[in-house]
Amino acid sequence: MFSGTVNWALMREHYPQFMQLALAIQSGALAPSAVLARINSYSTRNRIALALQDLGKAVRTTYLLEWIMNDSLRRTVHKGTTKIERHHKFAKHLAFGGEGLFRTGRADLAFLSRYATSKLKRFGDYPTNLKPEAMPTATTLRI
Repeated sequence: MFSGTVNWALMREHYPQFMQLALAIQSGALAPSAVLARINSYSTRNRIALALQDLGKAVRTTYLLEWIMNDSLRRTVHKGTTKIERHHKFAKHLAFGGEGLFRTGRADLAFLSRYATSKLKRFGDYPTNLKPEAMPTATTLRI
């Protein structure tokens, strides 16, 4: 991304293979994980693997430049990531101690507000008497 240059000629040379891979993945004939596993197992001398790496570098760089220039994109991504984080926090809150507050499934979650956990008391109310006992005053030793 910040080192070297993208080999556009190599990508142009392997463009037909890129399209075949894309169509095979889209049709379901190939799983994306299988393609990645095969590409990762190739040596650095394999030209299609190198072309795919360069394609990935170009796509990542393009996205990074778009991210820098587009405030709306940054807000959208931030909103989506914080939504996921709130969901995970809420799920962790409900599943505290391995038992969780709800055991009937996700249908119960539909009736709750948007991941609010401040009103749910997962530890319960345990009133305590916090008044300290009186300390003994000066004592005299009798022998």
